[in-house]
Amino acid sequence: MKKANRLFAFGLGLALLMLSSFSVWAAQARKKPLTHIYEVYNSSSTSPARKHVVGRMIKKLEKAEALKAGRGRTPAVSAVSANPAFKLINIDIFPNPAHAKGKLTVRVQVGLADLVEIHIYDLMGRFSRIANLTAPQILDAGNGKGPQYTYEYIWNTIDAATGMYICAVTAKKAGQADISSINKIWIVTQ
Repeated sequence: MKKANRLFAFGLGLALLMLSSFSVWAAQARKKPLTHIYEVYNSSSTSPARKHVVGRMIKKLEKAEALKAGRGRTPAVSAVSANPAFKLINIDIFPNPAHAKGKLTVRVQVGLADLVEIHIYDLMGRFSRIANLTAPQILDAGNGKGPQYTYEYIWNTIDAATGMYICAVTAKKAGQADISSINKIWIVTQ
């Protein structure tokens, strides 16, 4: 009987140790950007059991990020189906032309990037807006390219003057050439 109690105590202690080490790992993972967690999930060295747990964590973090950003919606698909390859897939600016006193969305799909910079200039070359985006969402934009890692910036054009603007988008990833694109934006009065 004493041996059974010692085995039970040992097993319980081992289980508590494993649970506490997993809790420490989970807490550290929550502090890291989603891109790191996606890389852990997509790594070939990640065990199936850990993949399952990380996949559940990704879904919770994506939902929390969507709510925190005020989008009020969760991404349409999970990270499992999105392609992390760093390449230019799509850049959408809509509505274009945009009405003054409205909102304009710049949506960039470049796979997993370390940083996506959006610089908006007026025709005199002055900065109008600068945005640095690091946390993508997974979105199927309905453009026939399927679910993609998507970086989205919403510009409130209430203080923008009527006219043409230049939107320079640069995506950066360590060890790879930058992806750049220049687009025109029109702001019109109602």
